[in-house]
Amino acid sequence: MLSAIFIMPLLAEGPLLAQEDWTRDTYDYERHWVHWGQFLSPFWGYGYSDDPVGANDGMSFQLGAIHVVLALASISLLLRVLLVRRKPVGKVWSDAMVLEEERWSDRSWLQLFLLLASLAVLYTMTPAAAWLWRAVSTLEVVQFPWRLLVLTSFTLSALGGLVVGELGQGVEGGERDRLSAVGLLLGLLVIAASFSYSSPVGLQPVEPWREDGRAVFEFEREHPDMLGYTRLVEERFTESPLTAQYLAEDFSNDKLERLGILAGAGEVISHYSRGHSFGGEVRVVSPGTVQVRLFEFPGWQVRVNGVPHAYRVSPPYGLIELDVPAGTHRVDVRMGMTPVRTAGAIISGVTLLLLVGLWGARRVMTARRKLPPDTAATQRTQRSHREHKGKI
Repeated sequence: MLSAIFIMPLLAEGPLLAQEDWTRDTYDYERHWVHWGQFLSPFWGYGYSDDPVGANDGMSFQLGAIHVVLALASISLLLRVLLVRRKPVGKVWSDAMVLEEERWSDRSWLQLFLLLASLAVLYTMTPAAAWLWRAVSTLEVVQFPWRLLVLTSFTLSALGGLVVGELGQGVEGGERDRLSAVGLLLGLLVIAASFSYSSPVGLQPVEPWREDGRAVFEFEREHPDMLGYTRLVEERFTESPLTAQYLAEDFSNDKLERLGILAGAGEVISHYSRGHSFGGEVRVVSPGTVQVRLFEFPGWQVRVNGVPHAYRVSPPYGLIELDVPAGTHRVDVRMGMTPVRTAGAIISGVTLLLLVGLWGARRVMTARRKLPPDTAATQRTQRSHREHKGKI
């Protein structure tokens, strides 16, 4: 429910994309497996997952030494609790055993879940899980199995926090001070283990083309198999009227000719491209048709002179076109919300509020349970006095 803001648009609007383009050739998941040794390798790189059959990729897939150490500590704690649970004292269970039982049913179960979830996700990224990816075809759109590392970043971090908290339970006085020192040492180890990765091997000057949109253009020219299309595209293409403008020495986003006159006499006065909105001004001497060089997709909102305007698909490339009367007009195209996106956002927002409310209620109930009986009685007495005084 919390992820409805992403899942609902994906399910409703995803089929409008030619998804087969995103699951073959360079995007084929079988070219991007992670081998078990890479999870522990300290290698760090700035390349791609470009070894389709081995473990010599140009990027790192390591979990992190501290995460691994804390995961191993979690296994040790779980084994200790499990063995203690099964060690009876005579024919009855001691008070200590009851405490261990409570620990297992609360923190230990959560540790076990996070540990197993981490292992399951790691397995899913390896070649051994090829059968699973073939059986569940929807996994193809993930493209790169190593993207699932984002899940292990969460599960292993949460697991590490539980382990540190478990080690600190029941510690008092001087022992707590020593534990604080250990926690500080652990934090320093995390910094030390990550420090070598915080500075690039060699800084290079950032050319303007890497920041103004041409980087994506150059990447697509180098890898034409990674171009994406919508279902409305009847004729696929690798070049467009914008190609020459991207290659021009005096490139500027404002010079990209997003608008074109398809029918009628006229000219395009200006253009603009701002990532989520595009448009410009056109002048036509007779009623005509203007093409907007953007793929038609749910969410585009077209306005002419500030007023919502009807548009249609421009064949054969699945672009946007609209009819305009004679005169000078400002055309603005902006990506907005759709009903399914709005519904997903509402569901996620309401779910988040409910979770925060439940968390707050649990905190309050836990705090009340921890109050000594005499304190609770005193609070009830004070409340009764206030109510009585109010009646008077």
